[in-house]
Amino acid sequence: MSAALHEQVFDDAANESELDVHGIGRAIARRKWQVIVPVLVACVAAAVYVNVVAPRYTGEAQVLVENQENYFTRPDNVPPEAAPAPDAEAVTSQIQLVTSRDLARDAIKTLGLVGLPELDPGAGGIGPLARILILLGIRRAPTDLSVEDRILQSYYDRLAVAEVGKSRVLAIDFWSKDPELAAKAANTIADLYIGLQADAKRNRARVAADSLATQITALKAKVADAQNQAAAFRASANLLVGNNNTTISTQQLADITSQLAMARTTAADAQAKAHLIRDMLRQGRLNEVPDVANNELIRQISAQRINLRAQIALESRTYLPGHPRIKELNAQLGDLESALKAAAEETARTLENDAQIAGARVVNLQAALDQQKKTVGDSSTDAVKLRELDSDAQLLQSQLDAATTKYQEALARQSAVSTPGDARVISRAIAPTVPTFPKKLPFMIFATLASLVLSVSWVVAGELLSGRAFAPATAEAPPDHLTAPARQSETAATAHEPPQAPADVDEEGMTAIENILSRFDDDAPGDYAVRVLVAGSSSEVSGLATALSFARALARDRRVILVELEAAGADGTPPPGLFELIAGDASFAEVIDRDRGSRLHFIAAGRSSVDPSDDLDLALEALSQTYDYVVLATPPVNAAPAARVLAREADFIVLVGLDDATDAAARDALVRSGAGEIFVVTAEAEPMLERQSCKTAA
Repeated sequence: MSAALHEQVFDDAANESELDVHGIGRAIARRKWQVIVPVLVACVAAAVYVNVVAPRYTGEAQVLVENQENYFTRPDNVPPEAAPAPDAEAVTSQIQLVTSRDLARDAIKTLGLVGLPELDPGAGGIGPLARILILLGIRRAPTDLSVEDRILQSYYDRLAVAEVGKSRVLAIDFWSKDPELAAKAANTIADLYIGLQADAKRNRARVAADSLATQITALKAKVADAQNQAAAFRASANLLVGNNNTTISTQQLADITSQLAMARTTAADAQAKAHLIRDMLRQGRLNEVPDVANNELIRQISAQRINLRAQIALESRTYLPGHPRIKELNAQLGDLESALKAAAEETARTLENDAQIAGARVVNLQAALDQQKKTVGDSSTDAVKLRELDSDAQLLQSQLDAATTKYQEALARQSAVSTPGDARVISRAIAPTVPTFPKKLPFMIFATLASLVLSVSWVVAGELLSGRAFAPATAEAPPDHLTAPARQSETAATAHEPPQAPADVDEEGMTAIENILSRFDDDAPGDYAVRVLVAGSSSEVSGLATALSFARALARDRRVILVELEAAGADGTPPPGLFELIAGDASFAEVIDRDRGSRLHFIAAGRSSVDPSDDLDLALEALSQTYDYVVLATPPVNAAPAARVLAREADFIVLVGLDDATDAAARDALVRSGAGEIFVVTAEAEPMLERQSCKTAA
């Protein structure tokens, strides 16, 4: 932007006029009666109106839309979870059902609204105001509409149906000048709505029954025709059914198969017995064959042979083998042996004949079986067709049974008087005692405020249109009392500098501390708290400064507590410390404080110095379970026995030295007391511990 254009823009801005708020306020004050009078008139008119106008009362009935089917009304083949709960779209549809014209006609008839002047504009005649509105075309003449249309229009003007929140509850509101009529109308509409649903269910059952009756008649004819076709084909194809629902040819095939198996078994058995007998004959073991041993003739011959052998044995005692008597007996024995073999041979031949007969029967049965197989194979095609006919007949019969069951259920449901609708009334309307219109006080306040706003707007609009509400703009510098504080604050902010925190130790001392800390980390045990004892070599040197420097350095990334054993000689009553803790007069929460300049916790000595024999071990053991390092600031080595007594229990000892001779004497005293590794450092300036309550440290 050029300099000339820049100046022109600022000159135009300076010449523009701006809204004069103070001038508008003065104009309203001057014309206050133009505001007050309309407000008073509106307030009085509103008061008169709310007291003169007939009040309106609203009755409300609430209906819950849900599935009302139960165990006694549900069909047997419908599971309980088959009917889902109505969703948002279903609830909206039910609102349309409540406001339907059919339900409205039933409500008008039930309530007897025909001829009621409140709802029928033509019942009480046409008033003068209504005639003027009709002549002006603002209102339609009641005579132009039928009685039903006039009442329906008034009915819908008074009816309001809405969903209550995000629920399935419908609020049915109906207002009237008569509170009894308002409550009765709301309850009647709710009852008619539920009855309309029940009628719809009965109508559906009636339509279903009529449809099923026609379907059942047709199915009966189809079932009879299918069964007749199956029976006729079974007779023509010789597929008569025997036992176990199988055809006769199939049963015959099974019988022949069983007989063939038995014949084969008989032939094999007889043949095996014949071979066995002949083998026994060759071996002379006839008595071991069951069939031979069980033969009566063979048993008699065997008995005679046994007796004859006994007689030969008896006679052999008297006669020699060449004696005629012995020869006679041996001849008789040979005859018996021959008879026995002949009987066995006869038995074997009998069994062989039986085997041949059984074999012939097997051949005959095999031929019959082959013939029957051929017969069954030839009838398989007919059997498949017969099964198709039977299947069709069974399918039609199943359809007929299902349709008959549904028909019986539909007949029962269409004749049920107490068929439940898919809703129930959860809150019936009662006659209201407080009118819903007009609300007197809110109506009067609203009318007063509206008239006030309109009156003020009228005055402001007049000022704006006349141009008196605008004043030329002037560029003025901001007053000094607004800029002076800002400059003073800026000067004060520039002059204020944050204080620098004093250093604990100098650079050389800090380097020595860091070296010793590294030794602590390298040699410190990891399973319990490390105890570091810090003491001066003589009473002229205090170890508190060095102990505090070590403790603050350790507290950067560790949990460290500093414990003082020597009481400070301060005026007044010192806060409770280690002495009170051991004496039982204070708890850990009362004696543990925190250094404001670091994460270090510390315990002061208290009112008196602490003797190591005063149950100090118990307190140190408790602190060791909470902290990583416990730093003990004891009195000088040559001033009190505390440092020497605690030296044997400390992991590290830091000796604050004064001179070589004093340091050597203190070091020897600590070594004799059982001290471990000792670090000697030079004395440094005494820093200050800034006490801060640390009740959460315990």
